[in-house]
Amino acid sequence: MPFMVRELLSFIPSNNLDDPPRRQCTDPIDRVDAALDRMVPDESNQPYDIKDVIHAVADDGYFSKCRSTTPRTLS
Repeated sequence: MPFMVRELLSFIPSNNLDDPPRRQCTDPIDRVDAALDRMVPDESNQPYDIKDVIHAVADDGYFSKCRSTTPRTLS
């Protein structure tokens, strides 16, 4: 748990006058991922894992979630 708090705080500036911290990204600026065309199904009623999409588009594939459990889907 302390690691998660430290990680979350690393995204926040030290005070209101500072800019947010920046990290180097090794992803090419013109990166293309053909797998994105297959991740989200054409039919809106078909399930897919949104975390796969997030990891594909996030810088360096980095994604951190703040909750350990996901909320239930509203039906």
